[in-house]
Amino acid sequence: MAMMGLFFVAAVAIVANTTRLVIYSRQEEVEIMRLVGASESFIKAPFYIEGLLQGLAGAIAGIAVLFVVFTALAARVEQSTLSGMIALRFLSLEQLVVITLVSMLAGCLGCYVSLKEFMKI
Repeated sequence: MAMMGLFFVAAVAIVANTTRLVIYSRQEEVEIMRLVGASESFIKAPFYIEGLLQGLAGAIAGIAVLFVVFTALAARVEQSTLSGMIALRFLSLEQLVVITLVSMLAGCLGCYVSLKEFMKI
């Protein structure tokens, strides 16, 4: 649980820093949007969507790497003498969905932290 918490905080920090860089690169656009009367939620929405997509991409990449490693290790176990004693199976669909949703939450939370600092919510 402690390692999960540490990885979650690290993911939030990485997304927050990435979002902060994106905000700085689009600072002129944000100021123009404010000048023409765009609401704060209209300005923030693209950043939240980007945070969700970063979380989704991270989850897909992580699960893909995990599957490749699992497949390689499962093939070695099947060739060994332990093949009859150990039944290996990959993560269930529910676990994959939870991992993906938590990753997207981390992306959204990182975006929130960054926007809170930049836009003074």
